[in-house]
Amino acid sequence: MKRKTSQIRASVIVNTYNRAPYLQRLLAGLGHLKGVEFEVIVVNGPSTDGTASLLEKYKALIKLIECPTRNLSHSRNLGIAAAVGDIVIFIDDDALPVDVDWLNRFTRLFEGHNENIGAVGGSIWHGDTDWLEYSGSMVSEFSFQAFNSTYEDSLAPDKTPWLLRVPGGNSAYRRSAILKINGFDEFYQYYNDETDVCIRLVRAGYSNKHLQENGIRHYPASSERRTSYYDRNWDVITRSDTYFALKNGSDPLFKRLLKTLRFASQKHFVREIDNFFKKREISRLHWLRLKHQWLVGLFSGIWAGLTKKRQLGNFSTPPPFLPFQPDHSKRPLRIAFLTQTVPGQASYGGIGRYTYDLARGLHERGHEVHILCRDEKSVHYESLGFVIHGLPSAQTTPRPLAGQRPILNKNLTYALAVERKLVELYAQGIEFDVVHASNWDAEAAALIRERVYPTSLMLVTPLAQVIQTEKWSLNDDLSACVALDRWQIEHADVVCLPSKGVLKSYQTLMGLEPDALGNRQITTLGIIPEVVTPDESNLQGKRPYKLLFVGRLEWRKGIHTLLDALPDLMQRFPHWECHLVGDDSLSAADGNTFKQLFKNKHHGSPWLDRVIFHGLVSEAELRRHYQSCDLFVAPSLFESFGLIFQEAMQYGKAVVGCRTGGIPEVVAHGVEGLLVTPDVPDELRDALAQLMQDKQLREHMGKAGKQRIKERDNYQTMAVQLEKVYQSLIETKGEEYRARRKHSWPRELPLLASDNSVSWSGPWELCEATPNQIYCKGIPGASLEFKAREGSRLELTVLRDSHSGLLEVSVNGRVYQYIDLYSSNQELSYRKQIQLPDQEQGSLAVKLQVHTERNPQSFGAQVWLRQVQAVLALG
Repeated sequence: MKRKTSQIRASVIVNTYNRAPYLQRLLAGLGHLKGVEFEVIVVNGPSTDGTASLLEKYKALIKLIECPTRNLSHSRNLGIAAAVGDIVIFIDDDALPVDVDWLNRFTRLFEGHNENIGAVGGSIWHGDTDWLEYSGSMVSEFSFQAFNSTYEDSLAPDKTPWLLRVPGGNSAYRRSAILKINGFDEFYQYYNDETDVCIRLVRAGYSNKHLQENGIRHYPASSERRTSYYDRNWDVITRSDTYFALKNGSDPLFKRLLKTLRFASQKHFVREIDNFFKKREISRLHWLRLKHQWLVGLFSGIWAGLTKKRQLGNFSTPPPFLPFQPDHSKRPLRIAFLTQTVPGQASYGGIGRYTYDLARGLHERGHEVHILCRDEKSVHYESLGFVIHGLPSAQTTPRPLAGQRPILNKNLTYALAVERKLVELYAQGIEFDVVHASNWDAEAAALIRERVYPTSLMLVTPLAQVIQTEKWSLNDDLSACVALDRWQIEHADVVCLPSKGVLKSYQTLMGLEPDALGNRQITTLGIIPEVVTPDESNLQGKRPYKLLFVGRLEWRKGIHTLLDALPDLMQRFPHWECHLVGDDSLSAADGNTFKQLFKNKHHGSPWLDRVIFHGLVSEAELRRHYQSCDLFVAPSLFESFGLIFQEAMQYGKAVVGCRTGGIPEVVAHGVEGLLVTPDVPDELRDALAQLMQDKQLREHMGKAGKQRIKERDNYQTMAVQLEKVYQSLIETKGEEYRARRKHSWPRELPLLASDNSVSWSGPWELCEATPNQIYCKGIPGASLEFKAREGSRLELTVLRDSHSGLLEVSVNGRVYQYIDLYSSNQELSYRKQIQLPDQEQGSLAVKLQVHTERNPQSFGAQVWLRQVQAVLALG
């Protein structure tokens, strides 16, 4: 279906306070909205968490307003004052639009109606779930609330008519209407602020609407207003509720006051407090404390309602319209990334980190990105156009695919799970332009063999290198894994090299000659720089100086070299500590870890308590370690690139590493840090000593490293490089692989568009049964016919409810099966599988027909089809 472009302009307002990570993903997502010319207004304040630094990046794209108070209504009015669009839209900073048409639906509704519509609200989904937090609600004059329902023909408990209200976090207003009523009443710090606007709009002659299908996903961020599920600002909520009743009740003042007092204890939030106690979820003392807050709020609200005038907005001529136009690629792509981990998971490491950062960079360039990883959660929306798909353990538990080779079996099982997920997504209509993976663990091996997607393979540290440095025995399992690694490198469509050094390693250890690789590209990596506040504590002498190591405590990371150099350094520099962050449970020799061997060897040494092993830490703790250190060291025997150094350099830290692999291409010796020969403790000790005793040199190198990350080695420059690689690859392989997918993979019949492959007959119409889910609804006599390969499996996605009818499935002119779709349980989305015959040659003629009969208990005979797939078994 062709998207209709709105003819009116919109102003999207985001009110934010100390939620920089949420705001970052929302702004990136807003850049993916389609069909409307719009501006973005961010009202900040007064944030202290780095939000201002984040917004500096967007200063040419958005209108930035500083709000001096922690008052949401004040913040909203400041946003309205800066808005120029015909429509003003509010979205919470911890939310995401459900799809790219979110803005377009709002504006089309205003376009399609007369000037009487004042406000339109949308639905709110809870995070990544199908649970609706909000799907329409009503309010009365004395602030009774009816949630997720409509009561136009009945009266509220206060005997006044119900009026439709909109949610503050997903609502649109006609700018002329909101200006006519002078915006929000700034008495409301929060709660009932948008409700008060809705009732004033109705009394000003406007109508309000609820647009059920136009949802956002809400990811509730922490707030000082809710310290726990039970402890909220009940006094502020009650004060707002009481003030609302006194200002909006239509009775004379004295009667209005009496009604406000009479209805005060009947409100939903008061019953909620009482239920906490009745269900024994809180103690009597706790309940009494909450009731006291309620009473304080009640009397405060009465006083304000009786004595205070409304505190409305002051709107003058706004600044000119500023179109929100991020620097997007002229040709947006849909890209799949394969990895094992994503941020927030315990084993999140180098490959997962660069993959996520790359996806973020490409997403900000306007591309739609999807990450496939290990996760029990099937889907997570990182932003609009940025989706993480989880592969659960049930699909990735190793199977004996290659005999007694546990490592190879683990890798092959995961590679097949990746391919199955891509098949599933393709069947749902999610088709990618290109797939990106790393060669470690052979995640793309099945995909490369199938040759259905152009595949870009990033080379990381060779398995052969790890076997050598970790001194593993080269058994049959590892030999097979190395062979598989070589095969996938030789057969990938394009091989990306993070450094020239990594290519030399593959050439030396695996005999892979550069000329034999065909299409290869040097594509350096980069990171997402953190927004940080400099750690000044050591300038006042409040703590010892800190030498930091980050990485697994294993041979390849050179931990033995560092531990050999530490005793002398700790004795020479008594004001320094060494902090080691990373998995310290790995075996070094004789079943002991490096940590155990070091502590046993130096037991009783006076400096030993200044060598601190932290083990695995959270992402937040890791960032604190980076920020608080004075010098960073990672004496790896080999690194394909060296992201670990970039992570330290972004914080302005001097670094010490080794001249091996790609490290010299990440750290210039004598500029951002010092490089030494791998596995030479004396050389490492001297380099560390030089920087430990020269603060000025450390700071000079740290500044140079931070500048390098900012200007050239970051996720944005990495994304631009890979974008060019992908586009070139698609030009050469895209059409070939698209044809192969169409032939080899399951397909979804084009139910929602005209196509010669499907023959329609009888009465069918397109209907929206659930938000953003279009179905083909047929009544008795309606049918469709198509061809399917013999042996295929037919998969139908349909609605199953109390009005559903009977679907007849015929194959080659004979009735094959009946499907009764009646259900008294309101199952809604239902998936049915039918194995088609395989004894016949060639294609099958399949016909689906809505039967004239139905289940006697059904109230109707409709059949609603969402998806029909003819799935082929993968060889």
